[in-house]
Amino acid sequence: MSNRRSYQRPYFSPTRYKYDESFEAQYFVYNTIGGAEFGAWIDAGSRNNGYNEGDVIENSAYVSEDILRRVLHQTDDTIDYDSFDKAGNTTDGTLDGWKFFGVIYEIEDSRDLLERLCAQCKSKLFRDADGMFSFFVYNTSASISYTDYKFDKDNTIKNLTLCRTSISDCVNTVRINYMFDRGSGKYQRQTFTECIKKFSGSLTAEAIDITEYEWTVDDGTDFANDDYILTGHELNRIQSIAANVLTLYHTAGGGTERDQYQSSIATTHADNTPIYILTTNSDDGTGSADQAAADELEAMESSWRYGINNEFTLDCDFIIDDTTAQNLRNHYFDYLKSPKYIVEFDTFMNATDLVVNDIIEFDDSIMDNYVKFGGASWSGKKFVVTNLTRRGTMEHHVIAEHLSTDFL
Repeated sequence: MSNRRSYQRPYFSPTRYKYDESFEAQYFVYNTIGGAEFGAWIDAGSRNNGYNEGDVIENSAYVSEDILRRVLHQTDDTIDYDSFDKAGNTTDGTLDGWKFFGVIYEIEDSRDLLERLCAQCKSKLFRDADGMFSFFVYNTSASISYTDYKFDKDNTIKNLTLCRTSISDCVNTVRINYMFDRGSGKYQRQTFTECIKKFSGSLTAEAIDITEYEWTVDDGTDFANDDYILTGHELNRIQSIAANVLTLYHTAGGGTERDQYQSSIATTHADNTPIYILTTNSDDGTGSADQAAADELEAMESSWRYGINNEFTLDCDFIIDDTTAQNLRNHYFDYLKSPKYIVEFDTFMNATDLVVNDIIEFDDSIMDNYVKFGGASWSGKKFVVTNLTRRGTMEHHVIAEHLSTDFL
């Protein structure tokens, strides 16, 4: 049931939360990550972030900025410090409360270190259109940053394609290893959301063919409405129970719109086939469950919809804080539990000020009459630009990803 994998995903995969490789690597010995003190740069100019010179640096965003300044000798002339303040400020920063701490004992490539730091705080460090170092945090509630106009197929784009990332890339078990003990070389804590199966105690009490959505089992009391059950490789959800008969949300049943998410082609099952119940488990790293029931339901929902049980594990050597580890776990779970919609289109010279990581939107008054977005309106849908290439003097090609944690 569980398939542990070395996870690779297009666009915002854990391996792409990384520092732009156009900058020449520098090697250094760096003693502390978190625990260093802010320099005068934190108070310079118009910065308003809740920190002062001499304060201890723990916030994830400012750890990266400190490395840029203190180790790579960057300055206000090369750092878009407003992007760091939007992430790290103590009022409404997207990473406010996230903490890093660690020690590096060996010579390390600065790019590798910055990439690792970004992966542990759902961020990207990149060069913007002006060549400045900029910090981007993945945030589904981000405001539209490209405000010149809304894109639409009549005026600003052509050659539009709309697709989803592969279902096989979905993940519904996420583990974050943290509190690294450098003496033993082991992680002391793990926070996780886990999708697992357990034997229900029941067997099928009849041979079942591919058209049936009412199954007789030997003990109906082993089940409850909305249980997700696994029989062989077929995953179904229980709609109702009458004595020892289970009525399933099934492709043959025609009962609800969720039938379309039947996770596998219905198969035959012999009499006395074991029935498993899909269940979840979570832990906050201290031995206590902390996720809401609705979040745990989504792990099972992901497995049921897509027929996939994949696991993603991330080792976080700069996190010792329980809350930070839990926030990171929740992000990766929300991001990986379902496919993402990807839009590609060509646009013209009037979008030359568009840059990677801009948040854009489309004009639903025009687009809804052209093509629906996953069967729904384009209204309120936000997209982050993940790739931008110039195809000629007058044309650019844009790839953008829908910002969402919903099942689509």
